[in-house]
Amino acid sequence: MVGLVLSIYDLQGFSTGLQNQVFDIYQRIEPRAAANGPRTVYVDIGAESAREFGAWPWPDKRLDQLIAAVKEGGASAILLDMPLSEEDRTSRSELVKLWGRLNTPTAAELQMGLADLPDYTQTLT
Repeated sequence: MVGLVLSIYDLQGFSTGLQNQVFDIYQRIEPRAAANGPRTVYVDIGAESAREFGAWPWPDKRLDQLIAAVKEGGASAILLDMPLSEEDRTSRSELVKLWGRLNTPTAAELQMGLADLPDYTQTLT
């Protein structure tokens, strides 16, 4: 009866907290065995990654390399839990906007050189 009352009237999360603690104890005593099938791998991009690869947000080229490495590791599905709403400031289109306004003899050469660069924003999306 007490269990039923606690499950219906979860007083300030007491029942949920108790349930989580009991589950944690069960997992410590006898951990659940890994199942055959798809597995989940969490890729953490934290302070250590920022020291090695530079500050966030990373350019689309870096994200493309990360996704390729995860695919090579055998991933069948990849989820990016982050907004990709802004244009990549290092993308070809953004560089053309930035440097294309130059009115110098080398501006045309620069624009042609930028046009030859791969567009990682297109590759990523």
